[in-house]
Amino acid sequence: MGCPIVMGRRTYEDHASALPGRLNIVITRQVGYRVAEGVLMVPTLNEALALGQRNGDEVFVIGGAHLFIEALSQASNVYETVVHATIDGDVFIPNFDFSGWKTKEIKYHPVDNRHLFPFTVYHHKRIDIILKSGD
Repeated sequence: MGCPIVMGRRTYEDHASALPGRLNIVITRQVGYRVAEGVLMVPTLNEALALGQRNGDEVFVIGGAHLFIEALSQASNVYETVVHATIDGDVFIPNFDFSGWKTKEIKYHPVDNRHLFPFTVYHHKRIDIILKSGD
């Protein structure tokens, strides 16, 4: 909450509204594409990141798969949720190589009334960013 989010058109279409409490930026090259009030639209990831970072905020890329792949080369942090289940799907991303990153488990969450599957959240931070900041 509070930080700008960037998503592709198909990810946006999953909810077709502004997600509350943050700047919503949709990437599409479709001329004349309509988005909900309060949602901004740009044609490229670089434009979306520049728009999201204009106030110095951390920007989160929330999907789709092609944006994750494109954004990884520019990312200083990755927050990864690993769902401990085998689920059929039609979109896949390659495993990212986090060997040049420092990884920390943030949280493990078991099954409960709101979550059908257990999951673990990880924070990956680029080592060269850590060396510069002294973390």
